Amino acid sequence: MQLKYLKNHGCQQPPIFLTTHSKRLLGMSMKKDVQLEFSRIRPTIAGCFEMGKLFKTHSLNSLLIKRDYILYATIFLLILLFFSATSNLYAEEETNGKNATDIKLKLTKAVMCEYIKDFEPANTAVVFPISFGKIHCYTAFEEISENTFIYHKWFHKDRFVATNRFHIKSPQWSTFSTMQLRVADKGPWRVEITDDNDKILKTLRFSVSD
Repeated sequence: MQLKYLKNHGCQQPPIFLTTHSKRLLGMSMKKDVQLEFSRIRPTIAGCFEMGKLFKTHSLNSLLIKRDYILYATIFLLILLFFSATSNLYAEEETNGKNATDIKLKLTKAVMCEYIKDFEPANTAVVFPISFGKIHCYTAFEEISENTFIYHKWFHKDRFVATNRFHIKSPQWSTFSTMQLRVADKGPWRVEITDDNDKILKTLRFSVSD
């Protein structure tokens, strides 16, 4: 006897076994039996597909919500960083502006000399022989309102050579810079003494000769 088995593809409908004899007793063709069985299980299969679609849609929506949340959080953090950087820059500019107008100091002495003795300039001059080997620029300040910086800018024949930066403290301070001399250093020199805002307080001119 030939047995026919119809699978339900994992749904909860029990399988139906049909024989040629039972088919004849029921007066139905095999084709009608198959159509009848599929008509019984089709709603269950369709339900399975619908549930799968709903689950897939729900998962997709969750992913989209998470993506939007991450995007908005990133934009918010970038805005915070931007305003923080802008505020710091504004505060720094305001501080620099305050320093440019509020800090006061008085240059009381500025000379070129051969050497420094007991924190004072010795053998001041405007012409130095190359045999000295080095020369010094000495500066003294008084009435310094608060700690700041000053600069000694060295030029040889109008060509920039070096800058010395010094931290001076209130209420008064003195400092000096040194330049080593070589044979090629003969000729006119100058030292520009400037404050922290690049304002020239005084220019010292001298020359190096044989």
